[in-house]
Amino acid sequence: MSVVDLESFSLGYLAAIIDGEGSISLFTRNRGSYDDFLPYVEISNTEKEIIESARDMADVGEVYETPRKTEHKTIYRLCIRRQHDIVLLLERVKPFLMSKRKQRLAELLIEYCLIRLDAGHKAHTKREAEICEEVSVLNKRTGGDTYG
Repeated sequence: MSVVDLESFSLGYLAAIIDGEGSISLFTRNRGSYDDFLPYVEISNTEKEIIESARDMADVGEVYETPRKTEHKTIYRLCIRRQHDIVLLLERVKPFLMSKRKQRLAELLIEYCLIRLDAGHKAHTKREAEICEEVSVLNKRTGGDTYG
């Protein structure tokens, strides 16, 4: 397998895991007088090897272990929270995502992170609030996938 084939395989594998087991979202944290929006990409699975492989292929993020108090299996999570890392990962895997909803979420998070990386610690813009609202709507659990 050539290096190009291996890269495409890895990106396709990561995209499939994100499509099936991943979250692309913004977490809203209330800071008293304003809300702060924290972008993240997360992949969860009960198989540690799958999460470690995804981490190695992505070359970004941290792996966390969440033990369960019941008879359920331990959950392993790959969390990508640094804006620069989110942009790097999503720009690479977006062409391989099958879910139209996840493709749109990837586009929105890339745009959001690029705005924030450029803005630094400045106040959030109207466009950032619009992105947050659209991400929230896309991530709402409904009876069916109306976006594709």
